[in-house]
Amino acid sequence: MPHIDLDENLPGIRALLAFSPETAKPLGELTELLLRSNEGLSPAEREMIATHVSYLNDCFYCHQSHGAIVSCYLNGDNETVNAVKRDYQAREVTGTEKSVWWERAVATWPDYARYQTKTDRQIPVFVLEPIE
Repeated sequence: MPHIDLDENLPGIRALLAFSPETAKPLGELTELLLRSNEGLSPAEREMIATHVSYLNDCFYCHQSHGAIVSCYLNGDNETVNAVKRDYQAREVTGTEKSVWWERAVATWPDYARYQTKTDRQIPVFVLEPIE
């Protein structure tokens, strides 16, 4: 039983925000800054992170909401959204497998190759595998 009287017609966190508008305002501003900024990660990448974290937190409303926004950013690509709503285990790859994955990574993010030329250490490569 909740300790405060919430509007049952408002889903998820919306009922809490409606209960306390003075708290909702700075939280809304923070959300806009975290999810909508174009610095570093794109808004789509930020929403993907929010989708995954919401999925791990088992918050159906949140992962559905963030996932729908990702789908819009990605022109309806629900396959990517569904992939984000999974749990993965990371493992470091070595040898030939690392070479294959390194080439894929560099093809996608050429800065990796430039960064490798600026350091003596070997950049590790990890592969994510879905946990069933």
